[in-house]
Amino acid sequence: MNGIRYFAGILTIACAMTACGGSCLKRKAQDTYQLLNSELKIGDNRQTIESVLTHEGIGHSYDKYTNRYGSTVYFPQCGNDQTVSIYIYLDQSGNLAKVEAFASYTGL
Repeated sequence: MNGIRYFAGILTIACAMTACGGSCLKRKAQDTYQLLNSELKIGDNRQTIESVLTHEGIGHSYDKYTNRYGSTVYFPQCGNDQTVSIYIYLDQSGNLAKVEAFASYTGL
C-alpha cells in the first residue's frame, strides 16, 4: 500500500512540474493571443499598442534593435515556471505588423 502512495506522490509531483499543466498554459496563451488580436489591428501605432498593453495590465518593454514589444506573463494557476511569452512586431514605419503569444517554460 505504501508503494502505491509513493508512486502516486511521485506521479503527482512529476505532473505538476511538466506538461500536465500544459493544457492550462496553452489555453492562457490562446486567450492572450485572442485578446490582443481583438483589441489591436495590423497598422496600429505604438501609442495604441502601449495603451492596450497597459490597459490589460501587461507589463512590457520595447526593444529598438528587434523593433518589437515583449512581455512574459506568469499564470501561477497553471503551475510553477510556466508563462506566456508575448511579442508584438512592428513594421519599418513603427506600426503593428504581427502579434505572437505562446506558452513558455522558465525552469524545470
